[in-house]
Amino acid sequence: MAKHKRPRKMKTKDRAADGSRQSPESVWTDLEQNFFASAPSDEPQPSAEPEPFDDLVPTAPTGPRWTELLQRLIAALTAPRVDFRVVTIGIASVMLLIGLSAVVFASRH
Repeated sequence: MAKHKRPRKMKTKDRAADGSRQSPESVWTDLEQNFFASAPSDEPQPSAEPEPFDDLVPTAPTGPRWTELLQRLIAALTAPRVDFRVVTIGIASVMLLIGLSAVVFASRH
């Protein structure tokens, strides 16, 4: 049984000579030619004039509305007073309820 010989590698000189035998012109397909023909020109197009924003109408109020501010002040002054004692008792009750729920949950698991 004979061993199969590997093909001999080309030396650098042989590769250069082989490359010179090929035609210097590349072969382009119709698709490639159409692709490069449809490319835009290399020269830049003149830039378009920027759009002016002079015609926009301001939507924000120009100054404070004194009547609105006065109405808010009157509403704040006439609002019922908050009793902080009631708020404190409410917060403490919620905390106690959360604590008792945690104890019951822990005892069942």
